[in-house]
Amino acid sequence: MSIRAFAAHLGVAVASVTNWEQRGEMIRLRDETQEILDRDLSRATEEVRSRFAAALDADQMISGRLPRDGAQRLEYVLANPGSVDLVTVAHLREQVAALDAQYDRAPAAALLGIVGERHGQIMFLRTHATRSRVLRDLNAAAAESATLMGQLLWDASMRRDNATALAYLDQAVDAAGECGDPIAAGRAQLRRSYVAIYGQKDPAAGAQMATQAAATSRSNSNVLAGLALLHAAEAHAMRQQRRPCERLLRAAEGHFGKVDSQDEASLLFSPVDLSRMAGSCYLSLGDANQATRFLSDTLSTAGRTKAAAVAAANLSLAYIQQHAVSAAVHSLHQAIDITESTRGGGGLTVAFTAGRALSPWRNTAEVQDVQDRLLTLMAA
Repeated sequence: MSIRAFAAHLGVAVASVTNWEQRGEMIRLRDETQEILDRDLSRATEEVRSRFAAALDADQMISGRLPRDGAQRLEYVLANPGSVDLVTVAHLREQVAALDAQYDRAPAAALLGIVGERHGQIMFLRTHATRSRVLRDLNAAAAESATLMGQLLWDASMRRDNATALAYLDQAVDAAGECGDPIAAGRAQLRRSYVAIYGQKDPAAGAQMATQAAATSRSNSNVLAGLALLHAAEAHAMRQQRRPCERLLRAAEGHFGKVDSQDEASLLFSPVDLSRMAGSCYLSLGDANQATRFLSDTLSTAGRTKAAAVAAANLSLAYIQQHAVSAAVHSLHQAIDITESTRGGGGLTVAFTAGRALSPWRNTAEVQDVQDRLLTLMAA
């Protein structure tokens, strides 16, 4: 089991399991947690028990020779890759997770260097791991870091470098398959659908990929299944297929209604995801009134994230469809304000689309002002 799956099985936080492994000593568990472990172990055969004990002894022997500090430990292991252990892998996964958490608010180019370095270290150690438990966790780490690399490269290239992004995401799917992690696999598949829908402009292929991601995740994560269905809905909207789009929006809402703290992808969930994506769907369907309602609700609570920049730029497009020029300019200014700090490729792309859509009113002062801001943003 992966660390996340093991934590979910025991009903504890992932950080608790990581802490147990890092401490390398006996831990006093809550009675209910101990009961779960006792019940599981009682069903295990003597052969499995002996293999587990041997693996644990070997891991503790190696861990006892390594530095306790995470950075020093990683430096030692990179120089002696045959000594890679579970604690070092956990340290790498924590670093990747911390970088992943910055993605929605930080420029992708600012994260690429350090994420690329961590991904390279994980892939290097994966070729030297000899014990199955360590290799399994390194495969899980590779799936996570490759997914993050794919989305960072695609974002930094303004959603143009589809081939390189897909190469990393394919690598992530393969690694997730090696360790049997449906959450990691579903997340990488979902990211592949983004590239198909918004980068390659192929909503038919994107809908198929997003549906596959939902199927992979459905039994393990309502968050991932819901997000995948939202993007499948938008792919249908792009093809002017309103009924399947609205059906998938309702299905996604059903999944989000069942999200709880035990969901391994809970950090990916935002309460505004449904309204943001519904607004984007109705914009593609040409229903500007519905799009305006959903996108306005989104921006009231979305904060200053890359997703919020896309929502503001889409709201500008919805107002343009209604010939509400002043409102469109105001929303476009909001999108630019957020994009200036996040440098999100999606926000930039949709903002420039809105800027071009304002061309019929380019002789007005307010439109000239916002288009000047877009040129400045482009130059930067």
